[in-house]
Amino acid sequence: MRLLDNLQDEPTAQSLLAFLRDHDIAAKLDYDSAENPTIWTLWVLDEDQVSTAQQLLGEFRDQQSALRETVPATEIETPSDLGGSTSVDDQTVVQGSNPMDASENDSQTPEQEVLRSDDMDHSELASPYTVELGSKRVTLTLVIFSILLSMISNFGNPRGRRETDEQTLEQVTYSRLAFVDPILFQDSKDPWLSIRRGEIWRPLTAIFIHTDPLHLAFNVVWLLFLGSALERIEGSKVLLLILLLSHIAGSLLQVMLPMNSMPISLQGNPFALGASGLVFGSFGYLWLRPQFVSEYPIYLVPLNYILMIGWLTFCLTPIAGSMANGAQLGGLFTGMALAWLLPNTLSSRSTK
Repeated sequence: MRLLDNLQDEPTAQSLLAFLRDHDIAAKLDYDSAENPTIWTLWVLDEDQVSTAQQLLGEFRDQQSALRETVPATEIETPSDLGGSTSVDDQTVVQGSNPMDASENDSQTPEQEVLRSDDMDHSELASPYTVELGSKRVTLTLVIFSILLSMISNFGNPRGRRETDEQTLEQVTYSRLAFVDPILFQDSKDPWLSIRRGEIWRPLTAIFIHTDPLHLAFNVVWLLFLGSALERIEGSKVLLLILLLSHIAGSLLQVMLPMNSMPISLQGNPFALGASGLVFGSFGYLWLRPQFVSEYPIYLVPLNYILMIGWLTFCLTPIAGSMANGAQLGGLFTGMALAWLLPNTLSSRSTK
């Protein structure tokens, strides 16, 4: 989802929405009643249609300008703007240019009009049943590689050959993608040895291997839900930044925890596998971002908090045994920090 335009005039906003939909552009109209005057925000739901929508926006403005030149001045109403000057978004309203819009707007409140133009509210956008995958390149790439490499490595339990010392594909995949080469670690007990040898990819590649099919399914489902929503709103580049920083922070925290610490739920482990850092980083970002960006188009429903925080709490208990809680906590706090630190202009405005 990308922000296309902000307008201070509801009839013009509704006309623009109808114009886009007439050209098969999936769009949504939202508004912020706290602003004075009310700001009407138009979103393009499918990123593949953003460039086309921008061209249509230019055509719409040209048509509005041409129409104003032909309508008598008494039929034109100029809305007040915040700074006393007229911007591209603060265009004048042509009364009677769309009689259907005008009659509907007279009989409906702004909230009713938004629901009429798009029957989804923010809670529904955050529901796992309504997230549209569309063109989610980063999210789908992570999911595909996670499935393939988890299976190729036999879910982090590679099998060797009995008759020879030659490594199997499972063993090679695991030893090259884990945070540290298991043979080197067995001799040195140094979790940082592989990185010091120049294998700087290792803090990233362990994300693709999961310990069992249930672990893989859990992370894939949440990546598709949270990651696709974030990529739809923020764009692929911002999503990649959030995921990389969340995973790296979680992976490093997991390794830096003492390996023999108590409780067992907070023990370090250089062989922690999976995308938990990414999942909790995405969750932390979506949790706090609406608090810092008033026009943010999505927020998580309470069930999401219950599931994610409930799972994290369970993992921290002795019942869960040894879990990669350092990765989960590091990813969560990093995502929350990025929700606060990233400039507001990135949100829903980033371009590829």
